[in-house]
Amino acid sequence: MEGHVNVTVLSRSRYEGGEDVLAFAGNGLLKRTERGWHLRYTASSQDGSHMASDVRLEDGRATVRNITGDYTLLLDPRETTQARIPTQLGALTMAVTTRGLDWQLEEAPGRIMMDYTLTALGQTLSDLHLTVYLTYK
Repeated sequence: MEGHVNVTVLSRSRYEGGEDVLAFAGNGLLKRTERGWHLRYTASSQDGSHMASDVRLEDGRATVRNITGDYTLLLDPRETTQARIPTQLGALTMAVTTRGLDWQLEEAPGRIMMDYTLTALGQTLSDLHLTVYLTYK
């Protein structure tokens, strides 16, 4: 599977006191790279929020650049990584613990699954599960 794709993103974020479940739909471009895959996409939800992401899947890990929020996450099931996420009060450094990372992009429909936790100052801020579904345009 390679080329222009339709993208559906399902996101579940659990945090102290609640849970957000969001769905986004849009389009993107999926390319095979020397070491894996590269997906760049934009998507919108029914409430009008937008997201733009650049995802590289290589060597058993994912580099997820959130273009909308201007931050990058390195998801690596073998180790906890760090991310600096901008906030209204300045950048916050978070630990990123990847519990699950899987993708199937050889045939349509394609799927990318990312399951990770964001922790700062010893407190879990969010427990996220993100699935990206891809179909040909």
